Amino acid sequence: IARGNAFEAHIGLAIALSEQGSIDEAVKEYRIGIIQDMETEPILYYQLAEILERANRNKEAIEAYRNYLRLDPEGEYASAVESIIERLKEETDR
Repeated sequence: IARGNAFEAHIGLAIALSEQGSIDEAVKEYRIGIIQDMETEPILYYQLAEILERANRNKEAIEAYRNYLRLDPEGEYASAVESIIERLKEETDR
């Protein structure tokens, strides 16, 4: 049984849906995948945040980027993510 890899199926589906422009469905699949993955892959939050950002869902994108930082504060994208969060907060406040 491939129970451990179920999250990969959801993420794969999410990526395909995102590429087709089905943002709401993609976000839902990402969130399911992240839950099933038990938050062991911070990059999933980063990818989710990018989709939300492209959809102008800034508050949700900020939350996802913050989750990335929470799980990987010293990660490869950490400093970039901090800058993105600041920019999104400014855009949201306008």
